[in-house]
Amino acid sequence: MAIALYARKSIERENSISCETQLEYCRAMIKPAERGEKILTFVDDGFSGGIVNRDGFQNMMRKIEQGKISKVLVYRLDRISRSLFFLFMR
Repeated sequence: MAIALYARKSIERENSISCETQLEYCRAMIKPAERGEKILTFVDDGFSGGIVNRDGFQNMMRKIEQGKISKVLVYRLDRISRSLFFLFMR
């Protein structure tokens, strides 16, 4: 199993936090006992949170469905989607 790090930068805000900064935050949140686990990163740079049809997000979801990811870390929940409704309606 792997830990997924997901970052998304909005197209709508020029001053939003960069994907690399978001990933650095996520790396810092990995617990010491988890540091030996495989880390997979998924990035969608320049995408609105109003849609879930993003390459990085869809790739991550496929890995989750395949049972290859045990945990997902994000800078903030809104990096995944503006509405969690979309996630549960897949």
